[in-house]
Amino acid sequence: MKAIQLRIGTLRKQKGISQKMLAEEIGVTPQSVSKWETGAALPDIGLLPELAAFFEVDELLGLKPLPNDAYEPSETGLSGCWSERMEYLKRTRSRLWNEDYFQFLIERVWKIETSVRVLDCGCGYGAVGLQMLPLLPEGSSYTGIDLSERLITEAENTSKKMGYPAEWIYDDFITHSFIEKYDLVMCQCVLRHVDQPFAFLKKMKEAAQDGGLVIVMELNRETECDSLYIDRLDYGALCSRNGLRKIWKTEFERQGRDYAVAVRLPHMMKKIGLSHIESRMNDHVQFVEGDVRDYEKAVEDLLEINEWSEPLSEADLKARTDYLINHGMSREEAVGFCQNQQKTGGNVRLLRENLAYTQLSSMVITYGRKTETVKFGY
Repeated sequence: MKAIQLRIGTLRKQKGISQKMLAEEIGVTPQSVSKWETGAALPDIGLLPELAAFFEVDELLGLKPLPNDAYEPSETGLSGCWSERMEYLKRTRSRLWNEDYFQFLIERVWKIETSVRVLDCGCGYGAVGLQMLPLLPEGSSYTGIDLSERLITEAENTSKKMGYPAEWIYDDFITHSFIEKYDLVMCQCVLRHVDQPFAFLKKMKEAAQDGGLVIVMELNRETECDSLYIDRLDYGALCSRNGLRKIWKTEFERQGRDYAVAVRLPHMMKKIGLSHIESRMNDHVQFVEGDVRDYEKAVEDLLEINEWSEPLSEADLKARTDYLINHGMSREEAVGFCQNQQKTGGNVRLLRENLAYTQLSSMVITYGRKTETVKFGY
């Protein structure tokens, strides 16, 4: 099962298709493909020849292991990755914004004074949409689309509990056909994770109506490395990249995953023909120490997000090291990176009862208009 699991997922990623696209080709559900790749189930034996033909392999799904030097793409642009990381998303997204700054953007920067139709691309469980809806003019509508069924289901349930009017679409944004156009098309923390961010941005423009606003909110990977300070720990060690630039370069060259998309966005928007392009920085800075409200939760979030809650097992360490080497690091760099993470995690656990830290959001907000048409006060 392990060999088949690894081979199906790798062949699919090498072909550049989603689990949903493979499922449609073979005539099964996306959930079936996800189970094959995670090892929860095996494909029916009658599907093996069809799968082998689709992937153009001689072996039935390649029951011999892939060569060690075969590049295995990052899965962050695929539904299965985020479906299994609901808790991670909730921990990270809840710490990104000051509500008053979001309101400032809506009222003073984007000058949205009348009801608007909003499309949230790669909405996840609806974090930014549910935060935004109460701040929009009365009569505004919100639509979220995501290729993870689990996240869309969570978004639907949450919006119903909160009483917010919203429409949720379970589909791949890139291939979905939109009937209507939207006044405001946005995404948050999506373009850094997809393989072709430029194509994603162009589709966002297509979904916007004439004069509509396209907004992209992204964390810059370089800045993010310097964003965390933990009192009594070596700040230089916390900021250390330890070969990360090699990882970013490899992923950018091999699969188009762009670690620097946040700072490239104004130029990308210009290339696709948007106007009135501007960028801002999110003003949120998190300061946590023993007297702050929800201190225990903030500390728990920090440990869980960075995988510092407990030491990695030997198997996890080997898998992490192998992944880093596969994505461009030397073995020495990969081992050093993992050792530094283990050491930092151990130090943070020792300080847990009296931990104090500061973290910047590092969020870049870039926006532009589809045409020169005057709208929303421009």
